[in-house]
Amino acid sequence: MEQQKNDFLAMIEMSLAKHEMAEVWIKSIRSPENLSDTQIRMVESHWHFVFRAIGVLCFWIDKIGLGFN
Repeated sequence: MEQQKNDFLAMIEMSLAKHEMAEVWIKSIRSPENLSDTQIRMVESHWHFVFRAIGVLCFWIDKIGLGFN
């Protein structure tokens, strides 16, 4: 299970490094109104990953006692 999660996270990180994805990110910043539906889904999926990673990081920070509470 842990290996599957790590493989999935690595796959997402590698997809962020692809040239096509970089072009979509730039387009989403400079002219978001010109994104196709597929490009919108690509950007949304990566934002979902980023927010999930931040959530996991915050969970572990709180768990080890470094939180702001």
